[in-house]
Amino acid sequence: MKNTFLKLFCAAFLFTTIAYLMDGDAKEQDMGVRFAEFAGMLAIIYLMISVIWFSAGFLLRKLRRA
Repeated sequence: MKNTFLKLFCAAFLFTTIAYLMDGDAKEQDMGVRFAEFAGMLAIIYLMISVIWFSAGFLLRKLRRA
């Protein structure tokens, strides 16, 4: 289970980094704001990936039993 969380975090970090680099908005001058923005994006993407991953696994287990 710990390995799954680490893999999901790595995928979220990769997607967040790509999205942050592709973002065309003007960057804030303050590093604290940049870090907070990156951390917020990382948390949102990690949550979305986790919900999709674990709900799909739950549904597949239920379908195999039926």
